Amino acid sequence: TSLLLLIILSGGIYTYYLSNKVSRVDVDRNEVTDTGKEAPKEADDVITIALFGSDYSEFYDVSSAAATMILSIDTKNNKIKLCSLMRDIYLDLPDGGKMNLNYTILDGGPSSILKAINYN
Repeated sequence: TSLLLLIILSGGIYTYYLSNKVSRVDVDRNEVTDTGKEAPKEADDVITIALFGSDYSEFYDVSSAAATMILSIDTKNNKIKLCSLMRDIYLDLPDGGKMNLNYTILDGGPSSILKAINYN
């Protein structure tokens, strides 16, 4: 029983360690949804969350997005969807340019990558 307790305790400590490495960034909703295109109809029963995994770079204040995923939680139908976006796709930008998805975050942080995703 002491071995089982040690395994459970070790798992708890490791989970706590991992959870402290996750950071959350709040962005202005109006800033990332103002793309110049008609806004989609809002669904009150669907929560959409953008998840980013980042690469560390000593040359930039913000890291590039190594992994980008969109999590959709449908509370009405009790469904969860997870979509992974390929990091090497090129996105049309609201200013008329194009940029690789994983470098879009370097151009203005999480707000810029969210705006580019919403624009496309």
